Amino acid sequence: MKVGEVTSTSSLVQEWIADATKGAPLITYTNEVRDIHNHRMTRAYAEATHQEHIVYYAVDRVGKGSDRIVLKGQNAEDAWNTPPKQAANDLAGRLSLAIGMPVIVTENVLVKEGISNGSRGILEGIEYYTDSGRRHATSVTVKLVDYKGVSRSVDIPYVIKDITYKKAGVADPYRAKRQQVPIVAGFACTVHNSQSMSVTNAILH
Repeated sequence: MKVGEVTSTSSLVQEWIADATKGAPLITYTNEVRDIHNHRMTRAYAEATHQEHIVYYAVDRVGKGSDRIVLKGQNAEDAWNTPPKQAANDLAGRLSLAIGMPVIVTENVLVKEGISNGSRGILEGIEYYTDSGRRHATSVTVKLVDYKGVSRSVDIPYVIKDITYKKAGVADPYRAKRQQVPIVAGFACTVHNSQSMSVTNAILH
């Protein structure tokens, strides 16, 4: 199987639709493969479940205090193109989401409630606003299952983290503050993040 070769009728997608807690995640050594597979699986999942494939964009700001401004135009595009794992604390510039899909939390958002980096769940809802035709998520509702098998729905708000990004023709990186919900699709993960996982099936790449 080549990475990302999936359609709405693919058995990989249908397994996740039948039971999103028992689908077979792709486990890979690289973040690039993880991100490609997650994006294409999300698109296929949305089509298979008759949803619109929607991308939620990060809000990136530069400056300090009251002088901070939101990046627009090509500056925003440059920041959104930043590899999320290496330079953006795993906060995606462009985050593809569809209700019912598996997701992984990437931040220790509610540690006292047992929700931390690596927690896995099912996406149930998305709160967002629209600016210039783009959607920006402010929070997501995720159904999580704890180690005792007890499930619950939790609202996870956006976080703000430092990122670095590059502009074409400029050697030195730029810095910004990124606002994004701290989740990624759960169709794929790296070997490192899979160490504490308990799954019925998996695909090794």
